[in-house]
Amino acid sequence: AYFRQLSLAFGERKDVANDFVLLGNPVWSRPLVSLGDGIYYCALPQGFFSFAFQILNELAAKDSRLQEAWARRRAEFLEGEIETVFRDAFPTAVIATNYKWKDADAQYENDVLIQVGSHLIIIEAKSGAVSWPALRGAPERAKKHFRELITEPSIQSLRLKEKIDGLA
Repeated sequence: AYFRQLSLAFGERKDVANDFVLLGNPVWSRPLVSLGDGIYYCALPQGFFSFAFQILNELAAKDSRLQEAWARRRAEFLEGEIETVFRDAFPTAVIATNYKWKDADAQYENDVLIQVGSHLIIIEAKSGAVSWPALRGAPERAKKHFRELITEPSIQSLRLKEKIDGLA
C-alpha cells in the first residue's frame, strides 16, 4: 500500500499544469514509477533521502494516529537531542525539561532550561516544519509558520525571563 502511495503511473500527471514544477515537483514525494502488477521502479533512489521528511509527512498526513505519533516522536527526539548536546557541552549544568510555572492564574511551560553558572538558557524546541506552499512563496502560510515557529516561542521565553527578572 505504501509503494502505491509513493509512486506515479505513466501518464498520471498529463493533465496537470507544469507551471510550478520546479517549486513543487511531484517526484519529490512520489519517487517510484508504478509499472503495474505490483512492480515498481525507482530511477533515483537518492530521492528518498533528499525528500525523506516531505515523504514521511505526506504518508503520516493520511492517518491521524500516525500523524500524531510522528509529531510527538519528532518533538521528543528534538528535546532529547537538545538535552544531550547541552549535557555533553556543559557537564555541570543543571537542565530542566518541560519546565512548568505559573504567573497569576496562567500556567506556562518552557521546553528546556539550562543553568550554566549564573546564566540561564531558555530553549523552546519547535519540531514543526515549514510547509511546501510556504516554501514556494505563499505569504500568508509563511507568516503563520513564522508566528508559530519564531514569534510565539520567543514570547514564551520572554515571559519567563520577565518573571525571573521580577523575582530578582
